[in-house]
Amino acid sequence: SHPRVAVQVVAHDARAEGDGGRKRADAAAQAFVEAGIAQDRVQALALGTRRPVVDPQDARLRERNDRLEVVFVTRSP
Repeated sequence: SHPRVAVQVVAHDARAEGDGGRKRADAAAQAFVEAGIAQDRVQALALGTRRPVVDPQDARLRERNDRLEVVFVTRSP
């Protein structure tokens, strides 16, 4: 219902193993498309371990870095 708003789905991983969150990002983006958002307004990104929110060396906190962010981007008129 908001044609000037795009959606970015950004997956982050707690560990440097695997696909960097690509499968999770793609699945979440597909859910937005299936909910009715045009495919050209949805972007999936997998950043892996590049943007941690806590020290990845701390085993007690490391899992916080494993997350999925949804960013709403307003396009210019």
